[in-house]
Amino acid sequence: LAAAHTNGAPKGIADEERPFSFIREEHLPKLAYLMRRGTPEHLAMVIHYLPPHIASRFLESQSDGVRTRVAHYLADVTELEEAAVREVEKWIKTRIDFLVGGEEKLAEIIEGIPSEKQEEFLSKVAAKDPLIRTRLERRLVRIEDLAGLEAAELQAVLRKVPMQTVAQVLKARQDLADQIVPKLSVNIAERLREEMALARDIPDDRLRAETLLIVKALKEMVRQGAVVLTKGLLKNAEPNAAPKTSDS
Repeated sequence: LAAAHTNGAPKGIADEERPFSFIREEHLPKLAYLMRRGTPEHLAMVIHYLPPHIASRFLESQSDGVRTRVAHYLADVTELEEAAVREVEKWIKTRIDFLVGGEEKLAEIIEGIPSEKQEEFLSKVAAKDPLIRTRLERRLVRIEDLAGLEAAELQAVLRKVPMQTVAQVLKARQDLADQIVPKLSVNIAERLREEMALARDIPDDRLRAETLLIVKALKEMVRQGAVVLTKGLLKNAEPNAAPKTSDS
């Protein structure tokens, strides 16, 4: 593509004027859906203008064949008409905030409800479609996932969250504490036990908020690749997809 890259934006174009500047990381599942029937040229056009970290995640969500074709297209210098770029931009912008649902969104909602309710909900989903439950479980990051982490991963997560928060949650979840605490170093384990002993019982809504703090930290580390959940998490987006530039 003709314009040179500078942090994902072509030189000479202010950030607020850059095509597709409205796209944020949270838009990626919806973007993948909208672009599911798009040509490699359309995909390459969008990827060219995205910030590098968002462009990488979007490209990763595509199938191997689409990634290869997009890479070949990006490797060549191609001059685009601004009107054509703006037309695709408008097509996406007028639709992306009006897509409802999707497994990624459903997973986010499930993560916000108590663990026992999560299992109840997933069981109901499985009764209708076991494959959807399987895909949801791969996307979900749950407090129970802490138990499957290696010692170094666990301690990395704990550094992201106040010790009092972890202690409060583990005091309410002795089953998790029994699996997690023995993996920690002697000093950290001892400090955590002390904090758990000092922790007082708190209302369910506050406990849920404290749990979500840990889940959020874990989820971010999974996204960054600092922690790997063996269930094959966060492979979002249907392979290949994109718009035609007309409203047909």
